[in-house]
Amino acid sequence: MIVIWSLTGPRKSSISGNPVSMMERDQVLTTDQAIEYLKISKPTFLKYIHVGKIRAVKAGKGWRILQSELHRFLAGKST
Repeated sequence: MIVIWSLTGPRKSSISGNPVSMMERDQVLTTDQAIEYLKISKPTFLKYIHVGKIRAVKAGKGWRILQSELHRFLAGKST
């Protein structure tokens, strides 16, 4: 049994049963990974979080962002 953690909690998948699709396996990115992915500066990224354009969770000194959230942001969809 594999347990995949996301910001919404654990999900279980059986290797021999129905595998978790690539869309269900949402990557959790760090601040540095997200700004590299978006190709924007850290101050701009933090501004987008604070004004609500990007949803993220504070984790220690940094932020954690779902890759699907970055896809939503790039597609221009509102939160």
